Amino acid sequence: MDIQITFHQMSPSEELKQYCEKKIGGEAKYFSRIVNAKIVLEVGKLEHIAKVVLTMPKKTIIKAEARESDMYASIDKVVDKLKRQVIDFKEQQ
Repeated sequence: MDIQITFHQMSPSEELKQYCEKKIGGEAKYFSRIVNAKIVLEVGKLEHIAKVVLTMPKKTIIKAEARESDMYASIDKVVDKLKRQVIDFKEQQ
């Protein structure tokens, strides 16, 4: 799986990058068919935003966004949302 991480309105952090890769890559049983993951981490005025777009075979796209007061919490929440969407997608197949 190809993972691309972009930082907006914040300085790039190797620690956050590794955390994202661990969370997405560590959920192999849910995300095993993912071809590409694009992650955008952004700091707003009052919140930390994590946006993820997953590309699956046959150009299926799954998107999720989470807003929390902490970036790590945002990443955790967006991964949970993605898991639910991927499970729903697999059940429809």
